[in-house]
Amino acid sequence: MSISTLEAQKHLDNMSELNKNSILTMIGNRPLINPFVVYCIYIYFIKCEKLVCVELQEQNGVFFLWFDNQYIEFDRMSGNCFIVNFSRNYWEYFSVGDHYQNGNPNVLHCFLYKLLIQERINRVSGRTIRSIRFHFTPNCVVGHLERAGGSTLKVPNDCLSIHEMICGIKQFMMAQITSSFMRLPNFFLRAIQDVQRAQCSLSVSGKYGVGMFLQTQFDKRLPAFGMMSKLMMKLFVGFPEKGYFEKSVATGFLRYMSSSILPRLCMDFTKNPIRFRDAIPELNDLFDSYHLKTRLVSNCGFPISISSCVKDMMDALRERDESCEERRRKELEEYCRIEEEKRQIEASIQEFRNGLKEVDTEFQKTKRRVNELNKICEDSPKKKPKLE
Repeated sequence: MSISTLEAQKHLDNMSELNKNSILTMIGNRPLINPFVVYCIYIYFIKCEKLVCVELQEQNGVFFLWFDNQYIEFDRMSGNCFIVNFSRNYWEYFSVGDHYQNGNPNVLHCFLYKLLIQERINRVSGRTIRSIRFHFTPNCVVGHLERAGGSTLKVPNDCLSIHEMICGIKQFMMAQITSSFMRLPNFFLRAIQDVQRAQCSLSVSGKYGVGMFLQTQFDKRLPAFGMMSKLMMKLFVGFPEKGYFEKSVATGFLRYMSSSILPRLCMDFTKNPIRFRDAIPELNDLFDSYHLKTRLVSNCGFPISISSCVKDMMDALRERDESCEERRRKELEEYCRIEEEKRQIEASIQEFRNGLKEVDTEFQKTKRRVNELNKICEDSPKKKPKLE
């Protein structure tokens, strides 16, 4: 299975061997730190020992990149970067500021190359760049706060699939479209019955995705389908061929409607689930207030917005910091108590030693006095023994 998009892979397949070898030679002559080549609107590099390419789509300074099960959107003017990783199932955000606003194209392409191969971003313009990745689980939202680029924190075991979320949204919206044609008599009835038979029950990820989709604010209005069935029936009145031909027309029409509506809705959801973009100020505040790699959890129930998840995470982070501060305070108090006990014990021992020294001093004084008395009494008839 190709890790490039179908269009990029088709572009590679149509290239001559001479051009491919020329690009491979140019990549081989590049510095090891930046082994890629940019030609026309494509960036070429080696991945999994194969030559791959990615189309550099740009619109008003915003790059849109699809590669290796991830969607990357980078705005060189604001420095904001959004990544949707379908294989590791997370939405990611970070910002590099205005560093690439008017930078050298080669420097910009080096940065985009790092994003494509998911390489850790050490420093940009003298500062460490950190990101937050959102993983959705059935019971909570998990945020990984760490350096941008390659992730080192473990993905939750019960992480929901973004791909299944989007499949659930497609199936939900297809059901909404087909339900708009259900008034009898119905030109589309047989085609709708085929669609309904093909639909299966939604997975946990699919149901969660539908819930997120309904919470996401963008235009979910469908075209007015009410009169379409009647118009089609009038159009085909008296048509000599019925049955299979009529069904194929209805099926083709529904397929066209779904292919023109669903991709746009799903793409809008992928780019901005539950108002992801609106949470940028809160996310930047989170980056400014906490500088360590950590795992944050939001238990606010079904998420209404990313902003509510971030607020919940910041509250949890504040409680964690307060708990750590309280624990440090108690540890300090315990340390001071132990040190005070040690000091008191040492003082008692020293006092005991001083007492022994005083006793010994008094004994030596007594001994000298006794010996002096013995000297005085040496001439006495009964000589007393010398005190030792």
